[in-house]
Amino acid sequence: MDAPVNANIIVLCFPVNPAGSGMEVKNNIFYNLGANSNAAAIRVDDSTGFDSNTYSFANNIYYHPTGMNISFRGTIYTPAQFITAHDSTGSASAPTFVSYSEYASGNDFRLAAGDTVARSHGAELSSLCSAIAQLCFDKNGVSRPQGSAWDIGAYEYVPAGDTTPPSAPSGLMVN
Repeated sequence: MDAPVNANIIVLCFPVNPAGSGMEVKNNIFYNLGANSNAAAIRVDDSTGFDSNTYSFANNIYYHPTGMNISFRGTIYTPAQFITAHDSTGSASAPTFVSYSEYASGNDFRLAAGDTVARSHGAELSSLCSAIAQLCFDKNGVSRPQGSAWDIGAYEYVPAGDTTPPSAPSGLMVN
């Protein structure tokens, strides 16, 4: 598979004081990022141009096995604190990928069949599809959703087809 699909969000405001509104951060997996305050998984500096409606967080996963820091508008949060304060539909649990070993080049970040954290737990974003057409497709071009709801992350889970061979017919007669 490709390079890791996890990434930091960094908004540095020095030396300017930017304004912003309507920034939505939804259905992302922040995995193995931000183990210390110098490399926070999310770092958004504060600005007098930001208010409580500038950023909207929903259905994101914030996970690091040894702990994660999120620096948001002047406050350092753990994932649990950030979820309570800013992303009530977020999770601090680890999703299950098809294949993952830390820093391995052959990682497969598609969701595993047994995943219960990211599969069908994403925010429904179809209302944005007409404006951002690629939003309604995953990284492999699979349309969203494939199950009962959108998946969190770059890949939509696609169940494998039934590979059980059919049984031989019985009760046949030749006339």
